[in-house]
Amino acid sequence: MNSVKKLLGIGLMIMMIMPVSVIASNVGDIGNGLSPVINIDTGEDFNTIQEAINAVNTTDGHTITVDAGTYNENVIVNKKLSIEGAGMDTTTINGGGSGSVVTITANWVNITGFKITGSGTAGSTPNIDAGVKISTVQYCNISGNNLTGNRNGVNINSGGYHKISGNQIRTNGYDGIFADSSTYNRIDNNTIIGFTDRGIWLRTASSNGIIDNNTISTGPYGLYIGSGTTSNTVIKWNTITKTTNYGMYLSGNTGSKITWNQVRSNTGTGITLSGSSSNSITNNTLLWNNGTAGIALEGGSANNDVSYNKFWNNIRNGIRFASSGSGNRVTFNNFTNNAKSGSVYDAAVHLYQWSNYNIIANNSLFDNRYSLSGGSGCDYNTFDNNTVTYTTAYGIILGYSNYNTFKYNTVRNGLSGGAASGNAQGNVFIHNNISSNTGNGIAISQGGKHKILNNTITYNTKTGVNITGSSVFSAEQCIIDGNNVSFNGGTGIHLWDSTSWSQHVYETTVTNNIVVGNALSGIELIGGTYKNTLTGNNVSQNLRHGISLKNAPDTTVWNNTVSENAMYGIYVSGTSSSKIYHNNLIDNANQAYEDG
Repeated sequence: MNSVKKLLGIGLMIMMIMPVSVIASNVGDIGNGLSPVINIDTGEDFNTIQEAINAVNTTDGHTITVDAGTYNENVIVNKKLSIEGAGMDTTTINGGGSGSVVTITANWVNITGFKITGSGTAGSTPNIDAGVKISTVQYCNISGNNLTGNRNGVNINSGGYHKISGNQIRTNGYDGIFADSSTYNRIDNNTIIGFTDRGIWLRTASSNGIIDNNTISTGPYGLYIGSGTTSNTVIKWNTITKTTNYGMYLSGNTGSKITWNQVRSNTGTGITLSGSSSNSITNNTLLWNNGTAGIALEGGSANNDVSYNKFWNNIRNGIRFASSGSGNRVTFNNFTNNAKSGSVYDAAVHLYQWSNYNIIANNSLFDNRYSLSGGSGCDYNTFDNNTVTYTTAYGIILGYSNYNTFKYNTVRNGLSGGAASGNAQGNVFIHNNISSNTGNGIAISQGGKHKILNNTITYNTKTGVNITGSSVFSAEQCIIDGNNVSFNGGTGIHLWDSTSWSQHVYETTVTNNIVVGNALSGIELIGGTYKNTLTGNNVSQNLRHGISLKNAPDTTVWNNTVSENAMYGIYVSGTSSSKIYHNNLIDNANQAYEDG
């Protein structure tokens, strides 16, 4: 009997013990909802993230996992840890409107899989409340999170080598991502939408970073690099849209590469470089930007390379130089349909003011209003081998721009003419093909010492070469040599004084040109031009006179071949003290006329 009682007692004890051991093992199971924060290296579970971090047994290199739910706390990570949420849509850390939500003060911290919201609004740049604040450490990884409703999304102050990747950073009160005095950071594959200042801001001395494949939209500045010396940043494959001030703004930046980005539909300028030198801007698309330009170089920006970009449908300028430095190269770009609704001289390529010794070469410019435009103080620039077609205003226009060289350009099928230079000195047009434009081929208005050499200027609706002076500015000492000026709808080469008889077009030489088949006279000097020389020209088959001098005193006309012109070979009226000799007049309807 006693043995039976003993057996029954043992059985009851076993039955009572077994459920207790099951309950104990379940407490440690991840995801049972009782203790949602687990250190998977120690097996310990906690109710808050901060408890898990602070635990004595939690040491560098551990991983803490966090179940779905909302955690109302401000987290300070001061150990080398990986903290993993169950997902950015299900696991929330809410800072309750005070301080930074997550503050990292240790190296090698990983934060992933959270919605991080509710930071405070205190502090000033660079020490500002944020969803994630990283202070004076290195090698942190913030990936796969949703940072929303904070002052800054991510705030990095000093340190470097961080990775900010794959985050949704939306509707934060100031910057999306901010870094100050922090180097070698990689910021990639983030979506940054809805900010009141800057999507990404790299401030003082934040160099050698990579900004790759981010989508940035809806705020004043998309990407801002500046307020101090920053260099060698790679900015690639980003899409920046709907900013109100600038898509990208680089200030005081050197050695950076901006490539394969789409910068479009911004209210302000697409990309601006201010005081920035030796950067490359290549293979980008600048589309539908409504500000000053698709790209603006200003504030002494020098030695930058702008190549292989697409400038399409920008409301004002494609690229604009304003007080930029020298040595910038704009090459192999495509400019289409720019400057249709902007200011009067906006252009596909616009040297607005004080920009010297730049090279504009090998670009394709199609269906822009003005294509190549130079303004006040833009001197010693070279425009080489550009193709300018179907411009709705001037293909080339200069005002107060001196000693620029235009060579080997093709300017054709424009609405209002090929090239114009006003109130300027010493510009050179050489080896250009300027043809089939509705207006003049080359027009020089009130400027001097220009050289028009070895160009093909044909089939323009108006005058081939037109040089005009006035009582305000003379047009003097120009050289027109070796050109083919033929089959234009007006006069071939036309020198005249718009104020009549005031002698403001003088000492120009017209030599060795072929002037054939123009709808009016081949060469005409009229209205007070004086002391000009015509020599060595072949002037034939023009539909009025070969050479016409009207009120053009002291003109020298010698050694020209003038043939088969429809009216007079040489026509002279009201012209005194001129020398006309050793010309070859052949088969003109009337060889010569002089009214005494």
